[in-house]
Amino acid sequence: MMEHKYDRQSRVMAIRLDNAKEFIQKEVQTFCAEYGIEIKSSALYAHEQNGTAERAIRTLRELAAAILIESGLPEVFWQEALSTACFTSNRLVPPKRKGEQTPKSSEEQLNGNPVDYTRMHPFGCLVYVTVPKEKRKKILSQHRAWKGIFLGYTRTLKQYRVWNISKKYVSIVRDVVFVDSSAPARESYKACFPDSSYWKKPYVASAPLVPILPDPQDIELQDKLNVREIYDDNQRHIGTMLPEGQPARKPNFMVVVNTLPAQQQGKPDNPIIVDETIDDETAKAGQVEEQAALRRSGRLREIEKVRTLRTAIAQSSKVRYLQHARAIEVTAFVTAEDASIDLDLPQSYDEAIASKEKEGWLAAIQREMESLTDNKTWTALSEVPHGIKPMNTRWVFIRKRTDSGILHKARLVVKGYEQRYGIHYTETYALVVNLRTVRALLVIAAILDLEVHQLDVKTAFLNASLPLQERTPIALPAGYKAPTGVVALLLLKSLYGLKQAPYLWNEDLNNTLTGEEFPYKMTRSEVDECLYFCKGMIIVTYVDDFLIFSKDIIMIQQTKAYLMKMYEIKDMGEAKRFLGLRIRRNRTSRTLQIDQEEYCKSILDRFSMLNSKSRQTPMDPDVRLSKDASWPALNEEDHEIYRSMVGSLNYAVQGSRPDLAYTVAKLGQYAHAPTEEHWKVVIWAYQYLSATYRQSLHYNSKMVDEKDLPLLLEGYSDSDWAQTYGPEDIARKSTSGYVYLLGGSIISWSSKLQSVIAKSSTEAEVIAFNHAGTEGIWLRKLLSSILVSLQPQTTLPLPPTVLYMDNTAAITVNTTGGNQQKTKHYDLQYFWIREKIRNGTFRLEHRGSKELLADALTKSLPASSHNYHFTRMGLLD
Repeated sequence: MMEHKYDRQSRVMAIRLDNAKEFIQKEVQTFCAEYGIEIKSSALYAHEQNGTAERAIRTLRELAAAILIESGLPEVFWQEALSTACFTSNRLVPPKRKGEQTPKSSEEQLNGNPVDYTRMHPFGCLVYVTVPKEKRKKILSQHRAWKGIFLGYTRTLKQYRVWNISKKYVSIVRDVVFVDSSAPARESYKACFPDSSYWKKPYVASAPLVPILPDPQDIELQDKLNVREIYDDNQRHIGTMLPEGQPARKPNFMVVVNTLPAQQQGKPDNPIIVDETIDDETAKAGQVEEQAALRRSGRLREIEKVRTLRTAIAQSSKVRYLQHARAIEVTAFVTAEDASIDLDLPQSYDEAIASKEKEGWLAAIQREMESLTDNKTWTALSEVPHGIKPMNTRWVFIRKRTDSGILHKARLVVKGYEQRYGIHYTETYALVVNLRTVRALLVIAAILDLEVHQLDVKTAFLNASLPLQERTPIALPAGYKAPTGVVALLLLKSLYGLKQAPYLWNEDLNNTLTGEEFPYKMTRSEVDECLYFCKGMIIVTYVDDFLIFSKDIIMIQQTKAYLMKMYEIKDMGEAKRFLGLRIRRNRTSRTLQIDQEEYCKSILDRFSMLNSKSRQTPMDPDVRLSKDASWPALNEEDHEIYRSMVGSLNYAVQGSRPDLAYTVAKLGQYAHAPTEEHWKVVIWAYQYLSATYRQSLHYNSKMVDEKDLPLLLEGYSDSDWAQTYGPEDIARKSTSGYVYLLGGSIISWSSKLQSVIAKSSTEAEVIAFNHAGTEGIWLRKLLSSILVSLQPQTTLPLPPTVLYMDNTAAITVNTTGGNQQKTKHYDLQYFWIREKIRNGTFRLEHRGSKELLADALTKSLPASSHNYHFTRMGLLD
């Protein structure tokens, strides 16, 4: 740190340490040996041999104890007091000694900048924290600030650590008004803190907020194993620094990763919740009777269990825990008061050139400018047309760790929020491939033993040319040395940050793939516009990722060669991962597996459910979700977490987890106003996922004859009549479910609430069949496009697709019309399927409920039935 951060001329030659375990481990010795640093260890229990450090520890302990007592805060804030004592001590000017020049504080000696004492305030004083405008409710009575207790400082950005008196948590804030003469903890202790039982839970000390980086993989945070070792070893040292009577405990340090949407990032108040209490005495009194009733019914105990788990998830969903060595500040007391992970990145060009890494950032900027110039991204302007204001740009900086060291990277980004619709852009949408298309192609690849290769286009958006009417001047980028007379740059090609960049890239790619110069005459599918096919080959695109399917490896190689001439592309070889799906193949046995193990594990970890209690089903079969008024509603914050948890599960459903479809559909119906009951169910679903996150869809085509492909599409349709309870908009409505298999492998599934109330189970089945039929039509068109490409001998139209149902009355209604007196009220849209049956598109067959796969997507089944159905679908460990 001394050599690199502070740019010292002299190297660190030696360090004096005691014989603590963390200082004598191999990693420390290896590090010191690599940099030529001599380790001087004191003898066991000979504290005087390391007197400077021992004296510093004592000084800081005494100072921390003094300010803690003066503030009136409880001993649980000892760490905050110790951090503030360290911060203050480093900025104190020592007494002037005889013959000495004007003394300077340690901070000024190290950094060369005078200390700003206006930022310093009494530990424990009263503060008022401004509530951001975006968080204020549009009512006159809404407070514009909240009261807090000042706990200390952060290392950067002039932010402060504040205890929220009403909500009982620590926030890191910027906009603060200090009342130095008032100490709330001394004046009204009980109003500031929870009762003593609250502190039985581990105190969570928040760390500085770290903004989301453009690419988290570009930043190597810390080796977690080494950090755990540091903590295990430091536990006893921390204990020796606590006041008498304070039990030694392992501190819970964390690094906070902002999970707010991009438009909300950077706001000063993003608190870390430690607990939720209601300090409004009137509200408490009003709840006594209700809570007593709940207690008598046994519901309160259930609710409290849910609340306890919810609190833990609320903390972990906002933060990503790293057992990081902020304890260094407590044990070593380095001059830089906060030893948290250094993720500081320049936020502007000026910050970059003012940093110690100036040369690295300038080199990165130079490389980026050369790349953009070579790409002919712009042309120089000697004047800007009258009435047109050039858009501004900014630099985004990233450090990327490589085997050879740290690589500095810079990217020029347009400030897209300055664009105006109709002036700077007109279209913004970009097509993305349907996951059902990908699964169908992977099944066919297994059956036909196709080659499946993957390409990745680098900086894809920069390849698209801007239309003449959208060519916009941009201001000269910071640091760009323009030729004499150049006042702006006219964009000729797309640049990151432009709203239309995805759309333009999609159009450019389409022109390339369907152009006359392409080695093969490709046709864009009307069923899925991200699918391109020609005789013998299919290409699937998803923004900048491509999959190529073909039996002919030469066709694939020629396609790759042409695309590499057009774009800068990375050849990924045989496809391993696509859209979050891991693809594993056994070419010999013609089997293929897809899974989302990595994604499922990540969301389990995000919500602290990775090692939770396991469940055998995604939802308790005995639970019927409803809008039960006896269950308390979730507060605003937990409501957001609930929606995030359900949304995260939904992506797993879309990819490879049909077993979660019904549960996610039910939970989503209450996303607008969930209660503790719904929270309990979403926890159950995550407990099930924690036991099954390694499951994958198995596509086994060894026994399938490829000549039979046109005959291999089959579907299952079912409904659960009037089993939805809740608010009026969904009460007594039925659930539709369908499953489609290709060659015995599942490629499409759905669980959906019906839009109208069915008067009978037959009507519910007819509505469900309408839902399944529309999907069947789409899949038949998709299969036709694929087979025309890969099996040109296929005769079109395809043979009828078999659809299985368990309701004979519904089959009669869909085929012959049935009893018109009972069906005359049916909506006309549900009868179109009759025509499709008569013209040979579908053929209906009866299948008992126990054998009907779609039954598992209309209700929560017992474990035995659940496992039976989804095993038949190919979902296996």
